[in-house]
Order: sequence, then C-alpha cells, then structure tokens
Amino acid sequence: MELNLRKGIYIVAVSGGVDSMTLLFLINKFKTDDQEFVVAHFNHGIRTDSNIDEELVKKISEEYDMTFVSEKVNLGKDVSEDEARKSRMKFLNRVKEENDADYILTAHHKDDLIETALINTLRGTGRRGLNSLISSKVFIRPLIKYSKEDILKFAKTNNILWHEDSTNSEDRYLRNYIRLNIIPKMDEAQKENILGLIDKQNLLNEKIDDLLNSMSEGSSLDRHIFSSLSYSMAKEVMLSFIRKHGVYAYDKKLIDRITTESLIQKSGKTVDINNDFTLKLTKEKINIIKR
Repeated sequence: MELNLRKGIYIVAVSGGVDSMTLLFLINKFKTDDQEFVVAHFNHGIRTDSNIDEELVKKISEEYDMTFVSEKVNLGKDVSEDEARKSRMKFLNRVKEENDADYILTAHHKDDLIETALINTLRGTGRRGLNSLISSKVFIRPLIKYSKEDILKFAKTNNILWHEDSTNSEDRYLRNYIRLNIIPKMDEAQKENILGLIDKQNLLNEKIDDLLNSMSEGSSLDRHIFSSLSYSMAKEVMLSFIRKHGVYAYDKKLIDRITTESLIQKSGKTVDINNDFTLKLTKEKINIIKR
C-alpha cells in the first residue's frame, strides 16, 4: 500500500479504528517536506470506552510529530447514524477552516464505497447516492481502491495499533446491518458489478453536471435546451438544479411534477416547489425564485 498526495495542508480524520490508523501510518511513511498534516479526532460520546480511541490517536500523532486536535460531544447511544455523521463533518470542516487547510483526508475504502452505494440506493438519494464517497476537491480518500481485507492484512503485517469500535458488532444501524449481514454474502463478482455501476454513474454525473453548467446562468435554466432533453435526463437536470439552489427536501413525485410542468406550461406560469421556492417560467428561461 502506498500514498501519492500533492503538496498542501491536510486534515486527517482519525477515529482510532484499523482503517484510519492504517492511513495515519501510511501518511507518516510517505509524507514530504511540502506537506503538513493535522490529525483530527471526533469523540461522539456514544461509547463508554471512547476515551481509549482518543488516547491512542493522540499518542500515535505525537510519535509522528503531527498536530493533534479533538472534540468530545455527548450525542448519546440512541443518536442516529446520520446525526453522528453531520456532527463529525461539522467538526472536520471547522478544523479545516481554523488551520487554513487545503484538504480533508478520510480512510474510506472499497467496501465502504459498496456499503454506501447500497444504503443510498435503499434511501432513494438519487444519482449522487451511488458514488457519494468518490474523492472531491476537498475530501480525499486515498484508500478507496483497497478492500477492508487489504487494510487488515497490511495493518497486521506492519504491527499497526488500533482500537476496535465495540458498536461495529451491533446491527441496529443500517450501515452495520449491511456490513454484517449483506456484504459477507456477496462474492467478488457481485462486488465488482456494483463498483462497475458506480464508475458508470460517476461518468454520467460528470456529463449531467457539464450539461447543467452549459444551460444554467445564475438562478435560471435555458428552457429551450431543457425542452430538448429526454424526460429522464430532464428530471436529473431539474433535480440537480433545485438542489444547487437550496432545495434539499424532495421525492420522486415532486421531481416528476415540476419537470412535467416546466416542459408543458406556458410562459408566465409559476410552478410551486414548496413553501420556500417556486419556478417562474418564461419563453426562454426557467427561473427558481425564493419566496
């Protein structure tokens, strides 16, 4: 296993588990003089033994001569997985701003990618759901090409210390249920098929984003180009358009309705999205307006 990171300041999300401790080990091994790393540990306060994680991460960070920052909250054992993730992301983004960092590194791997794709498909999160763990301009996931098995073998071979999260054996969270009950039943061919779909969706997302950029200007869509699209593509563009402008609560029925009305209604008509937003139609444009 190896890393190939560009120069810059990195925030490294380290929980204390085998994935993030392996990432930290690799960073220390391959870091260069034009790179700076800040280790960020978020203690959710869900487990009674969570302080062990923090102490381990702090100890190894000091051994590697890296800055260590942490935050402890008390979310409670009944907190949802989504709320825990939002709290963690808020912490990481704040640490990034405080350190004027360029990137945030996370230890997500190939199995996480499959798990997240399955979860988001079940939740109906749309085209972004399949590849939500693909690296972005800010979030870098250098272990994404490795499997959990690869990471475990490497960690054991290199005597990497980690602390196992005791909640990983509980299946009350959807992710853990999939990890414990579905992923182990999948063979390599099935996993590769899902990864292939993720790659295809990533390419499609890029094309849709390019199309959206070419036909949008500020808070408006070019109605002529929109009308020339296939209905399925028009729905994808409409979904991306309203999300871009702050509409995050939606379902399939809403997207079908506002797409259809935007295609057939006459100039001057308005299309209600929700209590906060509406679409104003002209002959040339589809304008999104905040009430």
